[in-house]
Amino acid sequence: MTLRTADSKLNTARDEKSMRLPEGRLCAQVVEQLKDIHRGDAIYVTQGTLWVTQEGDPQDYVLSMGESFIADRRGTVVIEALTDSKLHFSRN
Repeated sequence: MTLRTADSKLNTARDEKSMRLPEGRLCAQVVEQLKDIHRGDAIYVTQGTLWVTQEGDPQDYVLSMGESFIADRRGTVVIEALTDSKLHFSRN
């Protein structure tokens, strides 16, 4: 498992003007930490397969193309691309 946060294609800064951020890309085995996630924020997989875990949630999730993860609490979410993947991140 490789942890990379530099040069992230995912922007987690809150932007009141844009609730949906541009599509992000993750290469297989790349891990991203999304900090300051709020309840209702969502990750939508448009290509590939992601592993997702949320701070304080004992369950992990594997998402494939067309599936989504919606945060049920505030905190950090960690995602790993199991295959080359594309995703959208949407703020609540």
